[in-house]
Amino acid sequence: MKRKLIIFSFLLLTFSLISQESEFRDSFGKVNSENLDLLLLDFETNFLKKNYPDKNIQNSYKKFLKDFFENEIELNSGLLQNGEKILEKNNLKFHIYNVIDSIWVGKSVISESNEKVLITKYKHLNTNGEFNYAISETSQNNLSLKRSILEKYKEPNLNGIFFESLKRASLKSELLKPYVENLNISGSFMSPLVLAGNILNNKVDLNNYFVRIIILTNIVHR
Repeated sequence: MKRKLIIFSFLLLTFSLISQESEFRDSFGKVNSENLDLLLLDFETNFLKKNYPDKNIQNSYKKFLKDFFENEIELNSGLLQNGEKILEKNNLKFHIYNVIDSIWVGKSVISESNEKVLITKYKHLNTNGEFNYAISETSQNNLSLKRSILEKYKEPNLNGIFFESLKRASLKSELLKPYVENLNISGSFMSPLVLAGNILNNKVDLNNYFVRIIILTNIVHR
């Protein structure tokens, strides 16, 4: 009887995971989902398997997160060049990220202050597939440092179909729910180092599709 209960519970869990992934794919769309799969495959094939050839895919993710957390490995643009090309396909990156369109120093366009500020203009696709723009401003203090940080890291597109699809899937996923809530409240990605540490410390299932998508978008290609 106990064996039957275990098998039944496993089948329910498997069905639930398939249902969550199906919900996400249906919402994100066939082309977007296929391009996201290509991005995931590229990272697993051209990065994980090459760097950790003696490990299976789950342990490769674990070792990658450990090395990343301990600064033993660097994600430079050369290693991720092919993935960045995939992000360009069918504007995938604009569905996932708020992408910097331009940066300049000038008079505030948000307030009436005459003081010059660092202005950043972002570009993203909304849920209707239309381009929208957003502007943020910050003081000129540590100008070069701020500019380099802004140019290096991407911000999440909370008005696009990728985030909307994650939200829908999170309604059926206790694992995904806190991550989506954090994105929604903060408006920013988690620190990649903090995220890597949390995944390792909480022994999160690295076979989970959404965990891999989060690693891909919040750490690898952020």
